[in-house]
Amino acid sequence: MPDSRDLDAMLEEARRQRGEAIELKWHSQDNDKYLVLAIKWESTENQPSWECSEILSTMRKLIWNYTTRDLTFVGNLITACSAKPLPPEELRAALDRRPRP
Repeated sequence: MPDSRDLDAMLEEARRQRGEAIELKWHSQDNDKYLVLAIKWESTENQPSWECSEILSTMRKLIWNYTTRDLTFVGNLITACSAKPLPPEELRAALDRRPRP
């Protein structure tokens, strides 16, 4: 899974190569799937566009895309899409334990 150094390097590369897509692929250990993170910074834009996709045999399924320079936010999105979903009974239990307003 990409870490903050990877995101920094991708952002810098996209800044240098305006208009070109920069990609990083990895295998999600928690969910047995392949993911691709891509960044593209158009020369006319103030911020780059990021997208995360899942590789499904010969095609890609877009999970999310966002335009931002906030690498912490991008890292959080990556963590969320890399995680293995909770089984319904564990999700219900987790929701039951959350603090009430």
